[in-house]
Amino acid sequence: MKFDFSAIELKDIRGKVIKKANVHKTVGNLIYNMTRDLGLLETAQAVYKGGKVELDKTEVVEIERIIDDPNSAVLAFARKAIHEYIDKTKKSKTEPIRTD
Repeated sequence: MKFDFSAIELKDIRGKVIKKANVHKTVGNLIYNMTRDLGLLETAQAVYKGGKVELDKTEVVEIERIIDDPNSAVLAFARKAIHEYIDKTKKSKTEPIRTD
């Protein structure tokens, strides 16, 4: 499945998109710093740069584990947006879609 974490938009409590939220950089950093899988290091760099990445089910599970790890310090509203994006992309099994 192809993922483009730069397509994730964070919204504030009123539903307005937060303009300078670079979720892909946060996700890329987290993957790079917290993964147990050496194969995900290059993926982490691609995610950080805002590129599309091909992930298999095992890699997606690892990324979700990282996002949910209490040491990752990802705030709940960001974690929710990331999980919603992953779930929608897994269901579509096609090109990444925006979470508006």
